[in-house]
Amino acid sequence: MELTACGAGCFTGPVDWRSGDNILGLRASSATWRGGTANVLVPWPGTPGAAHLERAVSALRSVGNLTVYEAVTSDASAGLPEHQRLRMTGRFFVSQEPYADGSAPVSTQISQPGEPVRLALGYPAAHISVTLTLDAAGRISEETLTDATHLIHRRFVYPETD
Repeated sequence: MELTACGAGCFTGPVDWRSGDNILGLRASSATWRGGTANVLVPWPGTPGAAHLERAVSALRSVGNLTVYEAVTSDASAGLPEHQRLRMTGRFFVSQEPYADGSAPVSTQISQPGEPVRLALGYPAAHISVTLTLDAAGRISEETLTDATHLIHRRFVYPETD
């Protein structure tokens, strides 16, 4: 199917979503960038995720010290490097994130009932997308963030006392 351009890096096209998980296959090419194929699992229907995001950010702000395991690459075709262990306060970590104020222009829960809560966040003006997985306490347990030039994956370990 051909897509219609709707702005810089934005395309639209007809989709026939079915309830449950849908696989969306994308093939991209460019004269100046290496292209490729990606298959993405898209749960449908999505539900609003703003309340989950607000609670998760509030919980992260209240955490004293935590450990974040982070892997960053600017060449996703090579895969992620080994995760690096970082220690910091929750307040400091969240202050560096695009969702620092507890909101996102696009915030959708993409998990099905009975699964851990997963949120898809979009910051179109900044060309940033974020996927968060929340633990049973509603805290962020895993994050994948992409922007125009980076892929970042993080895992969060909270102190036993929290």
